[in-house]
Formats: sequence, structure tokens, C-alpha cells
Amino acid sequence: MTASVVSLITGLEDPEKVTVAMLVAVGSLFVLHAIEIWLYAAFYVFVGELKTFSEALYFSTSTYAT
Repeated sequence: MTASVVSLITGLEDPEKVTVAMLVAVGSLFVLHAIEIWLYAAFYVFVGELKTFSEALYFSTSTYAT
């Protein structure tokens, strides 16, 4: 991807700013997905579907993408 295309898409011309923006975006998505997995694990324990939180967290994490 050329600098002019990146500038048009993001409005950023400095490659370091583009890198930081991408890291913030990817990091934020990672954190949001992790929070969602933990909330589902807490829900499974709350409704009594799974007995321990660690078991619920394992189940929630392993079934998240499927």
C-alpha cells in the first residue's frame, strides 16, 4: 500500500501515526473480544450451566469462534 493510499484512507500521512492507529484499533478489538468471552463465562456460571468459572472460561474461549 502506498503512502498516498494510506493518506487518503486514514487521513494520516506519517507512517508512525498510521502504525500507532492500527495498534490501537487491533488492541481495542482484542480487549473487547476478551471482555465478551469473560462475560459469557460469567453468564454460564450464573445460570448454573457450568460449575466453576475456570471451566466456564475454558468453554467460552474454545467455543467463541465457532
